[in-house]
Amino acid sequence: MSDRSLSSLGLPIATLSALERSGYDRVSDLSNSTPEQLSRDANIPLPASQAVFSSVSRATATPAIAMTQSAASMMGETKLYSTSCAPLDDLLDGGLKRGHILEISGPPGCGKEQIAAHAVKSFVEAHEHVLFVDMQNMVPPATIKRILCGSSPLTASHSQALTKRFAPLLAGDVTAATDADDSERGLDLVHYQALHTPAEFVVFIRTLPAYLEARPSIRLLILNSYTFPFQTLDFKDKLALLERAKQTLARLCASTNLTVIITSQLVSQPLQVDESGDAPRGSKYVMKRAFDDKYYPSGRTFRVLVVPQRPPEKSERETGVIRLLSTPATTNVPPAGVREAKYRLLGGAIQGM
Repeated sequence: MSDRSLSSLGLPIATLSALERSGYDRVSDLSNSTPEQLSRDANIPLPASQAVFSSVSRATATPAIAMTQSAASMMGETKLYSTSCAPLDDLLDGGLKRGHILEISGPPGCGKEQIAAHAVKSFVEAHEHVLFVDMQNMVPPATIKRILCGSSPLTASHSQALTKRFAPLLAGDVTAATDADDSERGLDLVHYQALHTPAEFVVFIRTLPAYLEARPSIRLLILNSYTFPFQTLDFKDKLALLERAKQTLARLCASTNLTVIITSQLVSQPLQVDESGDAPRGSKYVMKRAFDDKYYPSGRTFRVLVVPQRPPEKSERETGVIRLLSTPATTNVPPAGVREAKYRLLGGAIQGM
């Protein structure tokens, strides 16, 4: 499909602005989309979305049917991948949809990072490559290998040895393993990167499209501890980076059918603030999601919250619920009813009850 800029098609300013905010910049960004999907992504009326495809068809002298997805592409987009977490799969009506984003938020220790790590296995079993980006050292390479190999917890020396093997990934792009044994286990399909500063995350977002273009076999991107790079940024820089990340992810999901899993921490917010915006001494706080729906691509994002519960007779939180907060069809729309699924924590992994 043409790499022509959408701004050259004479589209209405309102439509063009909505497309740019959603990550659509060039005609080629529409290659894996349909009028219905574009309408959801850009939050524009369906007639306006259909007009975009008609304009592209006229400008590129391509029959309109070529602007719709092929049967193979549609099958790829509707393919579901298990998260290896039965309660979450139930809430997602079977699993992760290709070309969509799943955000998993929750308090520390709730198991959200483990859900993301276990989701790698489903893609590896389907012979799909995965890019795992850890921004707070919550899921080291040894954990991913243990999940893929189905082995028992590693010794400290073994963990250090595995981390050393993954070390080249921090400086470049080398897959997790190269020998025959690891290839059979799928470790050669996992790419791992660790980011530690906001500056590193900025560079990552800017170079991600080119990185994936050079590695088209990567089908799943995991952004672990997504909120961490934003903690030290001022308000203006935070909003700018969130918008840049949103547009980049929206464009990649639309043009390459990339699937994205994001884990994020909850943040504390005082129930009361004084005139200066500070919380009075002794104020009570509540936990809330770090980012609102507007900072994720509408029409492609599922958001869930892991809510651990502590039984009165036990000191550890072993059960809880996973709550579906929003879907591509309900983003920015009050939900008719909250869907949730109960879970139990067993062996560090979230399972159904």
